[in-house]
Amino acid sequence: MKTLNFLLWLLTLPLLLPAQCEDFEMLGPSYCNPKFYTVRLDTLERQLTESYWRADGTRFNWQKVYQLDAAGNIIREATMDTLGGFKEGVICSAPLIKIAYDQSQNPVEISYWKNDQTKANHDCQHFHRETRIYDQRQRMLEHSFYYRNGKMTNRIRYAYDKNGNRKRVTYLDKNNRPIPGNKSIVLVKYDAQNREIKRSYRSQDNKKVKTPGTVSYVVTEYFADHRIETQYDAQKQVLRKERISGNGAVSIKEAIKN
Repeated sequence: MKTLNFLLWLLTLPLLLPAQCEDFEMLGPSYCNPKFYTVRLDTLERQLTESYWRADGTRFNWQKVYQLDAAGNIIREATMDTLGGFKEGVICSAPLIKIAYDQSQNPVEISYWKNDQTKANHDCQHFHRETRIYDQRQRMLEHSFYYRNGKMTNRIRYAYDKNGNRKRVTYLDKNNRPIPGNKSIVLVKYDAQNREIKRSYRSQDNKKVKTPGTVSYVVTEYFADHRIETQYDAQKQVLRKERISGNGAVSIKEAIKN
């Protein structure tokens, strides 16, 4: 079933693929977005290969190679060139990603590599490894990030309400203390339909953000085909209002004048 879900997910890739062009250079929209892709599945090796093609029939000089475990989970994701080597310059990722799972099929460790032996960093976030801890209901409780030397860079801790909604997010530093700032702690409230209706921000001391002109909380209102998010400071002054619509995969945000 997981393999089937993964294959279905592949059908959405033309919408989700980052703009990784030939040699990862920006050559324009018609070159940066693959028009076609092919998938080859080797069931014996549990390996799946993706190749990407332009509308004119020419092939991109990189491909994705996925290794699956017996449950259909991706345990290895490699970005390869057409000669079989690891591709450099992968945007917001790494040439090789290794993933480990717990007995409930939750990803518990993800690491980023230049090749099979050489550690790398996530291209955008600059950490080598991330770990995740779940509770008995398969909800993530902690998400930690580490440098290549094994030292922790930061951690995110989550708490949930009785309906399973994420009600509190705490951002921690390498010493496991809330990071300094106006958004160290985020508190979230939901309506009867489990939709977020209010998001409040706290400092590292768990105090409300009271600085005029600084976002203290965000209120969300829901309508038939859109929602409106309004940002307020502690003095209840409107700082920004947005109309958000979309199909769930893609959101369209439009600023609304006060």
